[in-house]
Amino acid sequence: MTRRGLNLRPSGRGARQYLAPGQRIGLTRPAQTSRDNATEAPITGDFATAWIRHGVSPRDGGYEYAMVVGATPERMAAFAAAMDDPAAAPYTVLRADTAAHVVRDRATGITGYAVSAPLKDAEGPVREVDTPSMVLVRADGDDGLALAVCDPDLRLYGGIDPDQYERGRYVGHYSPWSRPWLTSPSHPHLMRVTLRGRWRADGDQPCEARVRGEATAVRFETVDGRPVQARLRQA
Repeated sequence: MTRRGLNLRPSGRGARQYLAPGQRIGLTRPAQTSRDNATEAPITGDFATAWIRHGVSPRDGGYEYAMVVGATPERMAAFAAAMDDPAAAPYTVLRADTAAHVVRDRATGITGYAVSAPLKDAEGPVREVDTPSMVLVRADGDDGLALAVCDPDLRLYGGIDPDQYERGRYVGHYSPWSRPWLTSPSHPHLMRVTLRGRWRADGDQPCEARVRGEATAVRFETVDGRPVQARLRQA
């Protein structure tokens, strides 16, 4: 591991991984024998495995890496060098805890939120999110905002599946493919994202925006795990 992190290329398919400094990494690349998918003939090749060494049952631990698609050794060297400079870093981690991961991408200006629990006092343009979800937001012109949300929960059933719990603890006895709710339709869900500032829907948009003081609550209906995108303008 160097001051600039570690660059890995385990697959040879053009995707490389940048791992931020301060992490302990293990790496092996032994020869492996298997069978060709089409002919079942024996084949042998190097098989690379990299892992982050975090010890047993870590508490309050974390990790950070970025996958760079279509990277070359030269591009990865430039990427790692840029990460040393906060003013030029390709991405910035604004938050990383059990409630949310928030990252800003420099090239696109997009701030992404991976929300795992109802979120308050968030970083960036978004102040609150009431549903575990994925949220993307970026500036759109001088006075606009593009906002996209996705609720990955298909909501095939309400509440919890009691067969998957013992004494109030999730144990997951059964595969989801065996459950009676597997073929149920996805149920619509209303989720709310609260933005900093005063915003209105830009014409006919798949959302409802309501200004509350110096913030705006934007409500979306989500279903089937499909993303929904809206454009907003300053109110």
